[in-house]
Amino acid sequence: MIAQWEVWFKKEGVPFIFVDCFDRAQMKKVLAMAKSIVMEKRKKNNPEIENPRQKMRLMVIGLPNTGKSTIINQLAGRAAVKVADKPGQTQVQQLIVIDKDLDLLDTPGVMPPSFAKEEHGLWLCALNAIPEDVVGDLLPARFIIEYYKNLSPENAKTFIERYKLENLDLKTLSADEIMEKIAVLRGCLKQKGALDLERVYKLVLHDFRKGELGKCCFGVPPVN
Repeated sequence: MIAQWEVWFKKEGVPFIFVDCFDRAQMKKVLAMAKSIVMEKRKKNNPEIENPRQKMRLMVIGLPNTGKSTIINQLAGRAAVKVADKPGQTQVQQLIVIDKDLDLLDTPGVMPPSFAKEEHGLWLCALNAIPEDVVGDLLPARFIIEYYKNLSPENAKTFIERYKLENLDLKTLSADEIMEKIAVLRGCLKQKGALDLERVYKLVLHDFRKGELGKCCFGVPPVN
């Protein structure tokens, strides 16, 4: 899927880079690319200036609870901004000094006014970009199960092993049936053996948000 996005970005002529935001060495590539883009634009806009100024101020923008503050802390090499596993941690813009040539502006998360597809909203719920008290746990948990059950066994391996589902044909089961199986296999039970599905919903969401279910892609490139 990453290869498909690479092709799309290149076709669109949009600068891009794929990195692990917990790997500081990889994050340095982001700074290098950003500085290259800015300097190229400065030279293009002011060709008469032989040595354009090096100082830059960049803005970090994105959806709520998608790692903007984590990225800034990695780039700064310190806990420059607070990080929380919930949307709305960053309430106001904050200017962070990275080094003598770079300032980063941390901004509150931004949301689109509407969603073209229902799945877009469900992904944001799964990521906790939309607070749990807005939609509850059932719909995003069911959506996550649907996503992984439709993957190939190889791509869903981490998910399958996490919940001990190796002996099941997931494609023949509904998401609700799989969650019932998880309740039994993981011991999510109430008194007298009743299934504690609320606990399963929270378990699935927690594991997904912590990256315990394996890699996933939130969508395919647009078709022009």
